Amino acid sequence: MCWQTILRLLVWSDPRSRHVLPTDQQQHEQTKQGKVLVATSVVRTSGTQQRRLRCPLPIPHPSSVTLLTSTPTPTSLAGSPIGLASSTIRDRSLLIRIGRNRRREEEKSTPARPGCVKGKPAIKGMEGTTLFTPSLEGMKQVKSENGQVQTKPFLDVCKQILPVLDKFGGALSLVKSDIGGNITRLENKYSSNPSKYNLLHSMVQEEVDAKTAKGSSSCTNGLLWLTRAMDFLVELFRNLPEHQDWTMSQACIDSYGKTLKKWHGWLASSSFTVAMKLAPERKKFMEVIAGTGDVNADMKQFCATFYPLLQENHKFLVSVGMDDMKVS
Repeated sequence: MCWQTILRLLVWSDPRSRHVLPTDQQQHEQTKQGKVLVATSVVRTSGTQQRRLRCPLPIPHPSSVTLLTSTPTPTSLAGSPIGLASSTIRDRSLLIRIGRNRRREEEKSTPARPGCVKGKPAIKGMEGTTLFTPSLEGMKQVKSENGQVQTKPFLDVCKQILPVLDKFGGALSLVKSDIGGNITRLENKYSSNPSKYNLLHSMVQEEVDAKTAKGSSSCTNGLLWLTRAMDFLVELFRNLPEHQDWTMSQACIDSYGKTLKKWHGWLASSSFTVAMKLAPERKKFMEVIAGTGDVNADMKQFCATFYPLLQENHKFLVSVGMDDMKVS
């Protein structure tokens, strides 16, 4: 229940009062003009005495609203916003409890989605799934009939793992940004001619033949750094189930040292090291990504399935002399 409804209820609940409340549209228009609307309730007491309730909007909390009335007169409020049949509400805590009870009733009446467990997020509405489930399903489509890596399915798998990185917060923001940028670069190239660039390595071979592969904005450079970033993630997802006594920062720093660090200069390496010290608490992180399935088993399966695809990329890049570029 929004605070506007609470305010209107407090005013309407007194049969002796007349009220002037701004509509939502008026409030919106006035807010854009930098004005502050005021809700005014004139409550009649005895004789010609009146008391005014002026509440500048927005109201920070229902507890800050005080209704100035005398002894309530019984009346019917069957048509009130929340279906009450009572006299003036004097106890603000009662109103709050009513709202809470209604929310609980709505939650109970709403059917639970399949695969949803209290305290854990439902993933795609399926039972026994984790944040790794979409990428595990997507990897089944990466290879073509003749065993070559296809562009779109490979990039889709890389995108499907990004929600896991979101749970790291700022610790892996640099990795996520790098992955996202390289995916976009390769997707743009693929979209320009899907049939021509259906195979992932075809766009690299074209740049190698044209002697443009070493350019900083080339698809070759994009694929190289995308593959290296995914190397880091595979190593990280190996460390988590294998070293359950490690903190998240330890797992991240160890994985970085085995993969990306040798390709980074001093500045990039320092930035990554500082960022990875911001890794979240391990137990909470694992609970968030677990969903309703076995997250350790899914991580192991992800590493076992995706690692060979990354090795194919490295093998191809070595064959064209493009696997040893570093950050300048």
